[in-house]
Amino acid sequence: MSDPPRSPTSVPRGASPDASSEPPSDVLDCRLLVVTGKGGTGKTTVVAALAQAAARAGRRVIVAETGLDEAVPRLLAPDTPAVGYE
Repeated sequence: MSDPPRSPTSVPRGASPDASSEPPSDVLDCRLLVVTGKGGTGKTTVVAALAQAAARAGRRVIVAETGLDEAVPRLLAPDTPAVGYE
């Protein structure tokens, strides 16, 4: 009995998302990267570090924060005043 096809964890830029796709060798080659997990595990810090690394590598970056904490602006630019999400 063979193993069922596995879903790719990420799809490299320009690749089609089929079951035979291999994950990219570099996480920054992902077109879309979603960071999830339980609270207090360092997701926001990882997101800020990945965003800075991608931007320094010349990639276009957007970070979407869904909580009310406003943690990402503080991590990327500590002297920036609060955005005031509502």
